[in-house]
Amino acid sequence: MQIINPTVSFSKKEMPKLVIYLLIFLFALHAAPATYINSTFLEQFVHSDFVGYIFSAASIIALICFILIRRVLQIKGNYKTFLFFLTLDLLSLIILSFSLLFSSGIWPYLFIGAYVMGFIARNICFLNFDIFLEHLTKNEETGGVRGISLTAINMALIIGPFIAGILITDIVEAGKVYILSLFLLIPVFIMTIRFLSNFKDTYYKKISLWNTFLEIYSNKDLRMTFSVNFVLRFFYSWMVIYFPIFLTKTIGFSISEVTLIISIALVSFIILQIPIGLVSDKYIGEKEIMTIGLIILGSATASMAFFVGTDSLFFWATILFIGRIGASLVEVTNETHIFKRVDDDSINIISFYRAMRPIVYIISPIFASILLIFFELNYLFLVLGIICFIGIFFSLSIKDTK
Repeated sequence: MQIINPTVSFSKKEMPKLVIYLLIFLFALHAAPATYINSTFLEQFVHSDFVGYIFSAASIIALICFILIRRVLQIKGNYKTFLFFLTLDLLSLIILSFSLLFSSGIWPYLFIGAYVMGFIARNICFLNFDIFLEHLTKNEETGGVRGISLTAINMALIIGPFIAGILITDIVEAGKVYILSLFLLIPVFIMTIRFLSNFKDTYYKKISLWNTFLEIYSNKDLRMTFSVNFVLRFFYSWMVIYFPIFLTKTIGFSISEVTLIISIALVSFIILQIPIGLVSDKYIGEKEIMTIGLIILGSATASMAFFVGTDSLFFWATILFIGRIGASLVEVTNETHIFKRVDDDSINIISFYRAMRPIVYIISPIFASILLIFFELNYLFLVLGIICFIGIFFSLSIKDTK
């Protein structure tokens, strides 16, 4: 199946994958600077207790899009679908950029709507990347390929918050970050049109949502893999929404300090994910590495609840770094395992797997909002650590590929 435009000459066998890796990096880089300031940005317009509900609303709409995406792919194909959602993302960033100029009247509603639109678009675009990449991947190299793609994403997530910390000192300047994201998206458009316009879609299996659910539920290995993914996405959702608020409001760090802490912590992904992906291909199954990762993740996360009196930047960067070591192990082995089990024509399974993020973003903010009625913000991380420990039961039930 051809994926790269034949008018472009490639001298190396791996060049098509390198193009996809670069696109993934650039796309993630455009989204990364705003990732950990979005919740604080929205907090300007609604009370912090209600920020989670915006994430939930965006996730409900994204989930509907994931349910309908197979039909869209069958009619328009992956390339045109990708371009459409890239355009929606671009429009959302244009609107969000105006927050530098306006903050009253109808504008807060437009900003919230634009954020929701961008959230949906980026979720679908990452699914499109999965389809592009799966076309090029042999089963025996899945771990290495997924390790590289995840590393590309996490390199962007390291650079992004660091750039955001340089650009803004106060959240009212968030528009600068959205302008930067806007310009970073332009090369993605150019490269997509240049290199992927000749993409040939496979036949996407016609399986209903209910039958997809039954297929996953009846297969214990898939069910446990999806369950671990749910736990990991739950962890990410609370860390993205509540950790920046916790560090700024409870601990007292500035936005620039928060972005520095996050950038330092994410280095663990760069160090580990490619080697772990290769190891899971050749030597050790995903099950053992995934379990170790959940133990590390749960321990580091739960401990955060008990250090509210500590305002050392080094301490918080270290504890977050340790937690991200666990998350990196879980993420790369979970992705490797699922993509060894499915092919690119199994869009129902792949889209359901990617839909786990919006599903979690529906559930987790509501759950957190209920907890915050009774507990202080720091105790969310104790609960989150316990949830990560529950994930160990799921990982131990996975059937290894080795």
